[in-house]
Amino acid sequence: MSPGARRLGIVAALLALAAAGTGLGIALPKLRAWLYGDAPAIELTRDDTACRPIGVPCSATHARLQLALGLGQSVSPLQAFPVTVSVQGAEAGGLRSVELAFTMQGMDMGILRTPLLRQADGSWRGRGLLPVCAAGRSDWLATVTATGADGERYRAQFAFPAGH
Repeated sequence: MSPGARRLGIVAALLALAAAGTGLGIALPKLRAWLYGDAPAIELTRDDTACRPIGVPCSATHARLQLALGLGQSVSPLQAFPVTVSVQGAEAGGLRSVELAFTMQGMDMGILRTPLLRQADGSWRGRGLLPVCAAGRSDWLATVTATGADGERYRAQFAFPAGH
């Protein structure tokens, strides 16, 4: 092989690597979103923004899905509590999964995911558990994410206080 052909082969290989890197730069964020569940979702509209889902369910609606989150009669750190998500609408029967994540705005408490299992009545249930905030805060956010059979994601967020 001549030196010119060798150089041309090296340049072609470098261009191929650069193209692959560009492709990965586009594909990797989408793969990460799919793996970690932070792909864009359709935000449901809260029916009552003042509603706190402790003792009474709070609902959020989209044209194809309505969900209601209930967290039991009381929520305190380090004490397990029941979680129920009821769903209605055209997408309700075909949901692949419903997930609940607890976070605290402006405070890194980690993301506390609560697995929910589909029940015979079509609702999704599980048990939640919150840690104690070292700063003494109790203002939590519950984010419900429902994934349809087609992969479409629906999300609603509910604020609530946890007792001490």
